[in-house]
Amino acid sequence: MTKQRPSVSIVYAVENATIDSADSLRSIIGQTLQDCEILVTGLLVNKLAGKIDVGNKQIHFINTKANAGVYGSFNKGMQHATGTYLCFVNPNEFSAQTRLESQVEVLKGSRLLGCIGSALEHQQDYVNLPVTHMPPLKDADIRIGFLKSNSLILSTALFRSAWLEKYNLRFDVSRGQAAAYEFITRCSENFKLGNREDVLVTVKNQHYGDATVRRKRKKNFDQLRLHLLSRLKPSLTTAEKKLHLALMNDEYLSDEELDNAIEWANTLLGENYKKNIYPHKQLLRFFETQIQNSVHRNNLGGWSIEKGLLNFISTLIKPGERILEFGSGEGTGVLLKKYKVTSIEHDINFAYQRDGDHTCLHAPLTEGWYDAAIVKKALKEEYDLVLVDGPPRETRANIVKYAALFRQHKMTVIFDDMDRQADKAAMIAFCEKLGYSYTIMQGTSKQFALCTKITGKTQTTRKS
Repeated sequence: MTKQRPSVSIVYAVENATIDSADSLRSIIGQTLQDCEILVTGLLVNKLAGKIDVGNKQIHFINTKANAGVYGSFNKGMQHATGTYLCFVNPNEFSAQTRLESQVEVLKGSRLLGCIGSALEHQQDYVNLPVTHMPPLKDADIRIGFLKSNSLILSTALFRSAWLEKYNLRFDVSRGQAAAYEFITRCSENFKLGNREDVLVTVKNQHYGDATVRRKRKKNFDQLRLHLLSRLKPSLTTAEKKLHLALMNDEYLSDEELDNAIEWANTLLGENYKKNIYPHKQLLRFFETQIQNSVHRNNLGGWSIEKGLLNFISTLIKPGERILEFGSGEGTGVLLKKYKVTSIEHDINFAYQRDGDHTCLHAPLTEGWYDAAIVKKALKEEYDLVLVDGPPRETRANIVKYAALFRQHKMTVIFDDMDRQADKAAMIAFCEKLGYSYTIMQGTSKQFALCTKITGKTQTTRKS
């Protein structure tokens, strides 16, 4: 008797023959859609045979080569998949029980749609509330979104298997961490994509590795962004490439760069008008959003240092001089345009080197503040300015407990966010312990404190 073809093939990639999260696999096994097969791929995964209870679902274990990686494992699984539809899952991804059933229903109801995704929820152990990412919903907006990033997340996608086979679509493992991004963009060149509005997949505790891994990932993503851009403008100058990537990567743009970005967006809109690659109204809306975000970023503020503070720093130190920064984020990139920066950061997701003039030290919170041993190591160096803009919330005030670490230095110190009473009190206590005077100054919309070492015998503090 001929074996019935399953409705969905689920390619589940693991590394080193271990299932890192049993809950993740259970979320697949527990799908309300029963008619599916699970293909567990990875190095020596046949060792897991008999150790996983999948109920009445089919399961196959497919070994890969040692250097296959996640995307090589996905390719291997695709070779063995027999389902009408196909999806890809990692151990840190969790699917809603009705995910496959609801997505199959959408694809059955739309013969022109080759892939359906959904909104995605990120959860981190150190964040109280999950963050939901809502990609564009329409095919045209998804394709335009690829100019910036992966606007249909592979974790959420369900594909028509026959269409992947028809267009010979496989993951290009040479793309590294950009392989999923590149794979989806090629899919979009051959068939329509769509997204559901509801959250069907949750990704837990995802970060992008150390500085080397992040730089490589960014390089891979940037190469793909420029490749996609070449459809609009095949010949690009070095300056155009740099400006375009800064705009797509949400980098801080100076006033001059912002003017150039507006002109650049108009140039691309003109090219699209002639070539009709994207719907013009959607592309116009896309660039309007990018420019509006760049204008907002240019003003700085919020979690970042403000423009007023940035301008004030330029009166204190010269370009190329050194800053020690507590807390790393959007403001770091701004400072690096002029200065050499050493950052101390507690969050592994922000603790990475941004360019050659940047040193970033990961210092987890220990006893309410940064790891003192790492701070002590950083303070063995001399700096022209210290900027205190972290750690977040109430932990920032605990710098007072570790003030002795700064005792041997006479560096100027700036404390941001002096509108917060707890932070202001901590700054005053810090100055009193170390013999600093302080001046509270008004920035663009919030206050900061300039703290300088008192050289005379009398210790005073002042504010204005």
